[in-house]
Amino acid sequence: MRQVGLLVAVAFALANAPAWAWEIPPDNGTMNRATTAEILNQNDYSETSAYRQAVEFIDFTANGQRFTRWIS
Repeated sequence: MRQVGLLVAVAFALANAPAWAWEIPPDNGTMNRATTAEILNQNDYSETSAYRQAVEFIDFTANGQRFTRWIS
């Protein structure tokens, strides 16, 4: 039972590791420019595949009227 609790605690710590990347300022405090720049320059969503989305248009006629439809 103790090992399960330890395993859960380690999993929780690893899952929340990105939240510990910088210090949160105290109440009514502000972050300096360097800390703000560091946070904004991080790549939270790194590229994991070569997937690309393409948008194409097709023209068709239905019920005697012309339509344009986009397909993504």
